[in-house]
Amino acid sequence: MSTRFLKFALVVGFVLVSLCLLGAGADRLQRPIALDRIGAGDLYVLEASGAITRIALSAKGFVFKGSFALPANAYPTDVVSAQLFKRPTLLISSNDQKAGFVSEYSLEGRLVHWWAFRNGIAGLDVDPESHIVYVASSDAPDVFQIPLHPSKQALPSFAGTVLGARRLGPLICDVAKARLLLGDVGSGQLFELDLKTRKSRVLASDFGSPQALLISPASNVLYVADASRRKITAVRLKVEQNQLVAICD
Repeated sequence: MSTRFLKFALVVGFVLVSLCLLGAGADRLQRPIALDRIGAGDLYVLEASGAITRIALSAKGFVFKGSFALPANAYPTDVVSAQLFKRPTLLISSNDQKAGFVSEYSLEGRLVHWWAFRNGIAGLDVDPESHIVYVASSDAPDVFQIPLHPSKQALPSFAGTVLGARRLGPLICDVAKARLLLGDVGSGQLFELDLKTRKSRVLASDFGSPQALLISPASNVLYVADASRRKITAVRLKVEQNQLVAICD
């Protein structure tokens, strides 16, 4: 889930999908698992079935504007949208029975390019400034990166290990702080991976199954959708003695 543009409409969308994920349900969304939004544009909601639904937000509510579907053998895990190389882009992580894939789509659902992984993958996010995509492994406590290039010639490479992680899930890139924040759906922990030092540490514990993350523009509040406990928690982030501290409200 992207770290950009935490505005009212995106918070509403995050809550909407989180409530569906937590079991509350919503009209026309069967089983949403992730969403993202480019600036003040529409929301793109990824469902477990592989459907990507485009939703416009306004003062009158939600308007469904269309959808497209991933290949039948794709089991999706996350979606991120961004303005990359002056072009709006959707990046979707998915798995089949043998490997993981990150696929680049146009907003209309045209497949532009894809990258294969030898392992299963979970959450992903992109740094729109450096054009680097970060991808969490679902099979190991590892994070990979794809340095995007207009030529599409870039290959995935190892970015770092999240020590102590059991089963990584959601991942977000905090561009302002040069770090990744990750949820462990197996242990209920939140982790921080410093992109400069490539060192990781536990940021917070005592969650059930953190399935979705969203961070504020000031990088001081992290919203966590906890599927097993069916609630959304706001985690305040602040620095004490040169170390990031998480405080759950």
